[in-house]
Amino acid sequence: RICLSVAVWLQGPNFTEMSILTVLIADDDKASCLILRKMLTVCGHSCDVVYDGVEAVQAVCGKRYDMIFLDLYMPVLGGIHAAIAIRSLRSTRSTVIIGTALSVDCTEASLCMNAGMAQILLKPYDRELIECLIQSSTSQPTQAVQAAKPQEEARRRIQPHLPKWRQD
Repeated sequence: RICLSVAVWLQGPNFTEMSILTVLIADDDKASCLILRKMLTVCGHSCDVVYDGVEAVQAVCGKRYDMIFLDLYMPVLGGIHAAIAIRSLRSTRSTVIIGTALSVDCTEASLCMNAGMAQILLKPYDRELIECLIQSSTSQPTQAVQAAKPQEEARRRIQPHLPKWRQD
């Protein structure tokens, strides 16, 4: 039932009208990998999955990716440190890196941006927000980090769930 529900939920009129991307998903939670991979492959994107930051860096050394989803809290090497290592490679200058997590505070968000991540995507995954992230990265690959629409959309979605002291 869950797989069928996910497959139906993933369908959408605009989700299939995007450029095909080569995507790396790095997350130690296999369920999160399965859901995100399904969301992306339904649209025709090519996805590779790894389960820690070291494997992510190794994968990037062997293949070019358009977009990388990095969980911030993986064993062996976390997403922030993996992003720093990936950004140090010349071949990844135009690769869009998206951090993923269940929650992120202001300090962690700052560390992610300083490590070269374009966005932070909170779990559970939202199909429309992922669509927006992909569209912004394929329409202007060199400016994906500065794309305003996903940032505004993410802030709008996150704002009601933050404690009052974090809503600035």
